[in-house]
Amino acid sequence: MSLLKPAIALMNRLRYPQKFLLISIVFSMPTILMMYLLITEIGSRIDFAKQEIIGNLYLQSATRLWEHTLRGQISSEVGNNNYDFTQLNQALETIENKDRQFGNKLHSTENFTLIKEYFKTLSTKNNNQNSFIYSQIINSTEKLRLHVGDTSNLILDPDLDSYYMMDSSLLKLPTMQKILAEIQSLTMIINKRKKINPEERRKLIELSALLKEESHSLSRNMNIGFKNNPLGNLQPKLSKFLEEYIQNIKQQTNQLDQLNQTNQEVFPNPSLAQNNLDSSLLLSDRVMTELDLILKQRINQLTQKQQFVCVFVLLTLSIVTYLFIGFYLAVMQTVYNLTLAAKRMTNGKSGTLEMLALENRDELSQVVESFNKIAIALVEAINSSREAETKYRSIFENSIEGIFQTTPDGKFISVNPALAKMYGYDSPQELINAFTNNERQLYVNDRRCDELTRYKNLHGQVIGFESEVYRQDGSTIWILENSHSVYNQAGELIYYEGSVQDISYRKATEMELQASQLQLIQNEKMSALGNLVAGIAHEMNNPLGFIAASLKQAKPIIADIVEHLKLYQESLPSASDEIKNHAEEIDLDYSLEDLPKMVDSMTMACDRLKNISTSLRTFSRADQDYKVPFDIHQGIDSTILILKHRLKANKQRPDIEVITEYSSLPQIECFPGQLNQVFMNILANAIDALDESNANRSFEEIQINPNRITIKTSVENEGVKITITDNGKGMTEEIKQKIFDHLFTTKAVGNGTGLGLAIARQIIVEKHGGAIAVDSTLAQGTEFTIQLPIHQIA
Repeated sequence: MSLLKPAIALMNRLRYPQKFLLISIVFSMPTILMMYLLITEIGSRIDFAKQEIIGNLYLQSATRLWEHTLRGQISSEVGNNNYDFTQLNQALETIENKDRQFGNKLHSTENFTLIKEYFKTLSTKNNNQNSFIYSQIINSTEKLRLHVGDTSNLILDPDLDSYYMMDSSLLKLPTMQKILAEIQSLTMIINKRKKINPEERRKLIELSALLKEESHSLSRNMNIGFKNNPLGNLQPKLSKFLEEYIQNIKQQTNQLDQLNQTNQEVFPNPSLAQNNLDSSLLLSDRVMTELDLILKQRINQLTQKQQFVCVFVLLTLSIVTYLFIGFYLAVMQTVYNLTLAAKRMTNGKSGTLEMLALENRDELSQVVESFNKIAIALVEAINSSREAETKYRSIFENSIEGIFQTTPDGKFISVNPALAKMYGYDSPQELINAFTNNERQLYVNDRRCDELTRYKNLHGQVIGFESEVYRQDGSTIWILENSHSVYNQAGELIYYEGSVQDISYRKATEMELQASQLQLIQNEKMSALGNLVAGIAHEMNNPLGFIAASLKQAKPIIADIVEHLKLYQESLPSASDEIKNHAEEIDLDYSLEDLPKMVDSMTMACDRLKNISTSLRTFSRADQDYKVPFDIHQGIDSTILILKHRLKANKQRPDIEVITEYSSLPQIECFPGQLNQVFMNILANAIDALDESNANRSFEEIQINPNRITIKTSVENEGVKITITDNGKGMTEEIKQKIFDHLFTTKAVGNGTGLGLAIARQIIVEKHGGAIAVDSTLAQGTEFTIQLPIHQIA
């Protein structure tokens, strides 16, 4: 028993959740450790095989380079320096791509760079050093292949089938290919010379012996790989090619062995060596392809094994956890029932005796019996406290104002029916259950919420605090809140309590008054501006009409006078010296030619002034009591024309460029004059923002990054979308949140009223059922997006 005292002492100090957590950790740690080690081991084998696949892919590209280098060396040794480098360069590019992809993992870049350096020294014509350079490239390529085989784990492969396939493709077949290439070049030289010397005969016999040895070793190793192939798919795929290749090699060695068996001049056939070299390269490709398939299949098997282990362990842990949780919940349910009953009695919420009953037969049933005895003694005390509570409850529940108590962290403790009804809930309990943090869930404006918390922490009470809050259905109301802090004898904050009044009607009245003031200001502003612009347009039309009519009559009269002068010149060819001198002095021919052009220029100027007058009348047109069809582009163009004087260059900056990207838009039903006011406010603000962004910038700096306003229109979602973008200084997130607020402005005192964008939002949203939004990035610019329905809903 003394041995268990530390364990008993530890368990006595822990609560049930802590006890179960401790036992769970002790139980699960070795299981998790074993699962981790097993999965890690399988994962390392998967990574090992993936590295082999990378190496095999790299070696496949290296084989192409190896093949064409061998052929290039053969051509060089037989005196043919016109070998086509196209395939060689392609092979070099292919392996360069692989090195760029896998070089960091295989550490092959240094060896490949050496090969590239050798390739740079190759020449395409009459270079006696080509054979030596080819030899260096072959040696470097062989070194690269061995390096890749080492760093990609191929040489360390523990499985016999993949190991012997690697051995064949990486070591055996390349060695035989070098021998075959040397035999081919040597036999080609002999056949070209039609004579063989003793040294060449000895060399061929020596190469034949090496070829026999490598052929026997290749056949033995690949057959070992076939026998140890779990899938059994290597022998059906490769045995036929291997046997044919071995037979061809045997034929090659038999031909070479004849050199040692006869004294006659025997010239080996070069084509046989060439065919065997081609067969060797083909077999090498097939072996590497099958090696790649073996490795991929191995990864799949290991992945499946890893998944099986995970599923098995997780299933086992799930069953154990399920039983463990069942045991835990059974214990905790009893503890919960005891705790709940205790709270109900101590809080005075149970005036009747409720005996606890348990289904379990363990030691906890004895605790419940003791608890039931205590409960009998507490019932009388609970009933006696109810009378006092009833008096308070009557006042609490029948008050017409909302009354509440909240914890310091913002959760309702109690509320009266008036507050629940005010917030749209059927009962106080429903309201209490719906909120976990009153301040963050209730208040519409987070900043007002922060102000309320800060004020309560600073002063301990809040009087007459107005804020907008959410009701249960998502609608909002305005409330006036009074609350104060309640502390215990130790000076610790226990809860807040207070009252709430619904002041939505009063706030609605205030907002209607504010909207009326805003509309009055807008109407007065538009009326004054419209009268001014319309008056200017009207006054321009009278002199314009007179000038245009006069020019229209003057043009044919001038033409008649010119024609008359020509008749005089034709009828009186012998003019006096005085007439000739005067004609030369006034440059009569030029004047007669230029006078009609002057009249045409004045006519064009009148047309331009007429267009300006039309734009002014379009902008200032008075709205009807109902919406009318209107061309948005016409309204934007007239606004740009009115603001033209602000867009022109001055001493501080060049012109502000206005780019319009118009889509084909239908006419929309709207109040044109009000929309023109929106365009005027936004474009004027954009010009102001660009002028502010030019501060501390020189004229030349602005020319490099010119001021620009871009206006785009499009049809989206059965409505019209208009975006107005500037490349000014932009605005912060805080300003973006307030930009449409009534009387908010970022301009200096006297330069802005804070009404422009508030009026714009009212026109777009309330008058036309549309939407307006702003997006801005500091030091990049601001974009306003306006969306309007094409057809207004009555």
